[in-house]
Amino acid sequence: MSEQNILNPTAASLLSPDYGYDESLPENRSIFTPMSGRPFSRDQMGLGRLYNFTWKGRDLATKHSLQQWERQYRNDYFSLADWERARYFTGRFAAPLTFNPAGNNAYTIQGQFQELPGLPMFQYPSNWARDAIFIEERNSFGEDLVKLTGGWFLSNDALTHGGNDYASNGTNSTAEWLYFGYGFRLYSVKFNTHGIVELTVTRVRDGVLVVGPANLDLYDPALLYNQIISTQAALALDFYRVKLRVTGTKNVSSTDFFCRADAIEVMQ
Repeated sequence: MSEQNILNPTAASLLSPDYGYDESLPENRSIFTPMSGRPFSRDQMGLGRLYNFTWKGRDLATKHSLQQWERQYRNDYFSLADWERARYFTGRFAAPLTFNPAGNNAYTIQGQFQELPGLPMFQYPSNWARDAIFIEERNSFGEDLVKLTGGWFLSNDALTHGGNDYASNGTNSTAEWLYFGYGFRLYSVKFNTHGIVELTVTRVRDGVLVVGPANLDLYDPALLYNQIISTQAALALDFYRVKLRVTGTKNVSSTDFFCRADAIEVMQ
């Protein structure tokens, strides 16, 4: 499997590029700025991270290894280890490497690695505290970041994540988030009036269902805020639609069918 083939399996490997290197994050937003007022933006499909690497003072054997690696995966992909952040990325060199003699049996080598979305990973990112962001139900402009159908109402509950969430007990009411990233953690409120919500995750570019349908029980005898009700960590970089549907079913101990749309924490 290509994701099992790691260019630099250890930090000390001669195929590990020199630090520092240029890294650019993917730009997957289309932004429109009107003559007056604030800019508007829309998420869209994009590429992954881009690394510009240099290998200095490498010997002839390492030069040949890198040449062979670039040719081997020109129409394929491999894994790159970012040892500074203990993360892996899946992709390939964006163009042939360049090789410059730097002395007797010494070469300076340069190349660009491009992360490719939609591919399996040797190891999925897991540092939520450092690499994840939250998508709330509303932004600071008062705009909905979640698409709602059915009878949802804004809770105005300051103890929810971000200070608000949406609630509904109407069967088949839905709430949807769109994001470009890896996996996610889904947050909600649990209580004795809460029912069962259905979770599905769809890959936007081809409509493939990658998670679910899965039923999540939001019942608890105590009122609990900021509860992680689902963790989906092993998702490749892609554009996803996360959808919740009020099922109109509940735990036998619950007194109602309420479901809450609060926030998702997206790995990037």
